[in-house]
Amino acid sequence: MDTLVFLFAAGLTLLGSVLVFVFRNAVYSVVALISALSGMAVLYFQLGATFIGALQIIVYAGAILVLFLFVVMLLNVHRDEMGPERRPVHRMLAMLLGLFLLVQLLVLGRGLLASAGEAPADFGTAGSLAEAFFSRHVLAFELTSFLLLAAMIGAVLLARRQPGEES
Repeated sequence: MDTLVFLFAAGLTLLGSVLVFVFRNAVYSVVALISALSGMAVLYFQLGATFIGALQIIVYAGAILVLFLFVVMLLNVHRDEMGPERRPVHRMLAMLLGLFLLVQLLVLGRGLLASAGEAPADFGTAGSLAEAFFSRHVLAFELTSFLLLAAMIGAVLLARRQPGEES
């Protein structure tokens, strides 16, 4: 049963991740991202990291993606405003780079599976997460908060209407 749940969650995560880039409509991409993040939450629950799984659902699949969806709908970007179609050379280069990334991920995954051991007893608990964030990774944690703040300010400035603009 655990294997079936894992395969379903992993498939949902992979399919949602790929569809984020395949869909041309930004709203559909956000919905695909919600499914990918939900699959990740199931994988965290299976690992025994219930705190991280709950955070995945509450923070990412809930709050952050609702904000993404709100900004996408607020900006109201039409397909003709997105620019001209890419040249075939760009498409081929993107496919080659994507294939190269896939090969790298497969090689990395084989190496991680070969060296995988037993998870520590406190894996995924609030205490171990807080200890990691506020001691070893405090700089990255704070820089991420500033990055999210800058993204939010940028989205508000992009969505703000200029005086005299029609609605």
